[in-house]
Amino acid sequence: MPQLQSPENVWAIANGKGGVGKTTVAATLAQLAAADGRRVLVVDLDPQGTMAYDLGYPADTEGGVELFDAVARRRRLQPTFRDVRPGLDVVAAGNDTHALGVWLASQPRGDANAPYRLAQAVGAVAPDYDLVLIDCPPGERALQEAALVSSRWLLIPTNADAGSQAGLQQMAARFNTALEANPDLGLAGVVLTFVPASAGVIRDQALTEITAAFGGDGGFLCRSVIRHAVKPAVTARGRGITVPELAAVNPSNESAVKLAADYQALAAELLTLEESSR
Repeated sequence: MPQLQSPENVWAIANGKGGVGKTTVAATLAQLAAADGRRVLVVDLDPQGTMAYDLGYPADTEGGVELFDAVARRRRLQPTFRDVRPGLDVVAAGNDTHALGVWLASQPRGDANAPYRLAQAVGAVAPDYDLVLIDCPPGERALQEAALVSSRWLLIPTNADAGSQAGLQQMAARFNTALEANPDLGLAGVVLTFVPASAGVIRDQALTEITAAFGGDGGFLCRSVIRHAVKPAVTARGRGITVPELAAVNPSNESAVKLAADYQALAAELLTLEESSR
């Protein structure tokens, strides 16, 4: 099997389980990186297209044609929306993204190029950006595996519920499979989401699950956690902004300010890794 050398600035954000805050983590990291002066591209690979609600651009269930054209028809990847924030472009998702997953899954096993088409499309535009974030669907195996083949880093947001271990095990299996084609793929970390501010027991449980899934000493667990705070999260999404943006316009909202601090700490932790890998 041929091997790829992935651009250092391409990240996949994925979990085998839905409802873990994956898209919100991706959107918020993108917004914070752009606010810090980086040029950022978000590639929404989730056919549900819920990234639109976090970043406030028009949702379109029929979307995804730009990515389909780039991968299946070998056209240059074009952002659907430019500058949804200064310096932040988006390749949106929709029904054509689902069609792309079907197309990838239907390619003959002997077609060696098929698994690499997304990597080629993203790799062609990655030099135009400081950071490329691929938001992966929880299902759609072909899309998820293509994203891992395309990326230098994998970030896994996860809850602490009973289904989290199964999601981590699934991601570990897909991570190891992707390494055959993309030996540069690294695990940037596992970030706990929707947990109490004081989460010692939950953190210990997560360490055990990470060790079981990926081996080692659990050192992939991010220091930063995203606390459980429903109201500011719902308010921000309803306005098409991120929680840090909500906190900035409403600094008296204590729960928003605290949740924003969690995302800012995570961004600082991960972007330091991104800079050191260049």
